[in-house]
Amino acid sequence: MTSIIPIADLTAAADAMEARARVSAAGYAIAADHPGVGEVWGIMAETAALIIQHAEKRAVLVPVEEADRLMASLPDAAEMEAGARAHAGDPTMTDAGLTEVVDHAVAVIDVAQERLTRWAIQHRLNAWIDATERLALIGKPMAAGTHERSEARH
Repeated sequence: MTSIIPIADLTAAADAMEARARVSAAGYAIAADHPGVGEVWGIMAETAALIIQHAEKRAVLVPVEEADRLMASLPDAAEMEAGARAHAGDPTMTDAGLTEVVDHAVAVIDVAQERLTRWAIQHRLNAWIDATERLALIGKPMAAGTHERSEARH
């Protein structure tokens, strides 16, 4: 059975990964500022800064195809409203029945909102995980073919 991670925990994880990435990038900048270090440390600090900038953008911008697919899977608000209005105009509909229809519509919207929120936070978390992984690789020699496999993942 799959357990669902609470939104607060997902948010905390995204915050923690962002903080970890920023601390890692700051380490490169601090090292580059030390007297006597080579030019390579400056290049690594610049690379780290670019990784952070990229993650900041990825954390808030979502791929259009993913967003379109998710939006298409959400309930149609206009259809729900039309259904509620049809029930409201039904002379046999009781107040309790109408309340049940409205409560169902609100519950459906709440679930959709939670899905969207969870998806957006997960997207943010993935961006910062990726940044943390990339920062960990700065200055390490790449094995042949590693770059191609990494890019295929994104």
